[in-house]
Amino acid sequence: ISSVKATFISIKTPDKTFTIELKDNGNGGDRVAGDRYFSCKFPTQGFGSYRIIISATDSFGNASSTEAPGTFVLH
Repeated sequence: ISSVKATFISIKTPDKTFTIELKDNGNGGDRVAGDRYFSCKFPTQGFGSYRIIISATDSFGNASSTEAPGTFVLH
């Protein structure tokens, strides 16, 4: 996997979205570089419920997206 993004879509206001890039480089909220766990810290968006779509691309350019099941609460 060469890149991973998470798109958050507000349940209350679906046109309110934001996308963050997840990293596996040991910086910016990712604890260990190269462990195949992609993560990050992201700016506070305020309290709300969101749907999340995860998109990943590999080094060959193959891409896939999937919506995580359930609703996620950010605060």
